[in-house]
Amino acid sequence: MQLASASILPMTLKAAMELELLEIIKGMGLGAQISTAEIATLLPSKNLQSSIMLICILRLLASYSILTCSHVDGEDGKVGRRYGLAPVCKILDPERGRCLHGRPDTHEPREGPWRQEEA
Repeated sequence: MQLASASILPMTLKAAMELELLEIIKGMGLGAQISTAEIATLLPSKNLQSSIMLICILRLLASYSILTCSHVDGEDGKVGRRYGLAPVCKILDPERGRCLHGRPDTHEPREGPWRQEEA
C-alpha cells in the first residue's frame, strides 16, 4: 500500500506549485491563514470541480505539515478550515533560489538500467 501511494505527495506538490498555491498564501502576508474559497477566487479556473480538487490538495499538504490548518467557526455554525504556510515552505520558495531536490516538475530520473536507450 505504501508503494502504491508513494507518488501522491510529489504529484500533489507539483500541482500546488503549478497553480502557485504557496505563492498565493505567501502573498497574503506573514502568518496569514486563508480559506479555500479565498484561494479559489485567485485561481484562473472557476470550474466547480477545481474547487473540490483544491480542497483535496490543501488537506493533503496540511496532513504532511507543508501547510498549517486551523479550524474556525463560521457564521452558519459550520466549521471552516484556513490554511497557512508551514516553516518547511521556506525550502520550497523559488524566490530564495532554494528548493529541496529541485522543483518536483523538473526532476529527471538519473541514468540507469530502467531508462530505455533511444534507437
